[in-house]
Amino acid sequence: MARGPIEALRRAPSDGKKAALGAGKKLRQALRGRARAPQISRFGPGAAAPDPLGCYLVFYAAVHEGAAQHYTAQERAAWAPSVGMPELWEERLEALTAFVATANGAPVGFLLMGPDGFIDLFYIAPPFMGSGLGERLYESARVEAKSLGLSGMSTEASHLARSFFARQGWQIEARQTVVRAATPITNFRMFTDI
Repeated sequence: MARGPIEALRRAPSDGKKAALGAGKKLRQALRGRARAPQISRFGPGAAAPDPLGCYLVFYAAVHEGAAQHYTAQERAAWAPSVGMPELWEERLEALTAFVATANGAPVGFLLMGPDGFIDLFYIAPPFMGSGLGERLYESARVEAKSLGLSGMSTEASHLARSFFARQGWQIEARQTVVRAATPITNFRMFTDI
């Protein structure tokens, strides 16, 4: 299932291509060794980014494969335009609390949360969707938010993530449209009390 983004890496520009192919190989190995439950690690703000390229591959695959039933090809291309990491991706991972799930040494899911309880990014590699990994990552973030003394959490959820958050008791505050690369994309502002 992850072959789409990994095959796209082969067509990526040569700068950084070797590292990208190495991360793609680790992701394929993680997907093959799925029998063991992925391990979740927490990285605090300011810590070294937890395998930024591996996390980007999870993001790319989740958008282009996992969200394919909910968004058009044009919307997915605007949301995650290339398999090359965008500028400031690594800094974004380092700026927030990150919970990263790994299998066989490669990221297979991750969640980024700000100090205010805002879930900025939350993606699971398609083969791990529906496996309970999302619930485990979310519970790690919820426990963290509670330990910070927060009374609630919020996010801007995709169509796919909206149903996940609704199952966890979250409420929709508003449906909204964001514009990426001149393409309107629907998402949902959501919140929950903790």
